[in-house]
Amino acid sequence: MRKGVFLLLVSVVCFLTSCDTDRDDIKLSQAELIEFRKIVKNGEWKVSKFIENGTAKTNNYDGYSFSFQELNTLIASGNAAEVNGTWSTNRDEGPGYEANKKIYLHLFFGADEKLSNLTNSFIVISASSSEIELEVMDNDSTLLSFRKN
Repeated sequence: MRKGVFLLLVSVVCFLTSCDTDRDDIKLSQAELIEFRKIVKNGEWKVSKFIENGTAKTNNYDGYSFSFQELNTLIASGNAAEVNGTWSTNRDEGPGYEANKKIYLHLFFGADEKLSNLTNSFIVISASSSEIELEVMDNDSTLLSFRKN
C-alpha cells in the first residue's frame, strides 16, 4: 500500500512540474550564444514580422535584406539604398541570472528614418537556420521576426 501511494505521489509531482510553460527555467549556455551568432551571420534575412507597441509595421520593411556581418556590422539593403548599422549579442551573466539565462540581440541603425525604428535590445525567443523571433525586453507588444531571404 505504501509503495502505491508513493508511486502515485511521485507521478503527480512529475506531472505538475512538467506542465511549466513560462520558460523561466530555461538555461542557455555559452555554446548556444555562439550557435545563435552563427545562425544570424549565415545569409541574408528579411523582416517577416514587426509589431511595435501593438501596431503592425511589417510592410515598412518590404524590399529590405539584412546581412549580419563580421565585426558586428549590419547592412540593410533595399529601396535603392544601403544603410549600415551595428549588431551585438550577449546573454545574462552573473550570480543573479543563474535560473534564467536569456540571449539578447542588440540592433542599432542610427538616424535613418525608417530603420531607426528597429534600433532596440531584443530577447531571442527562438532561432533556427530559417527564422529568428525576437521581442523587446520588458515589452511583449513589440515583436520582430526575421526570415531567411
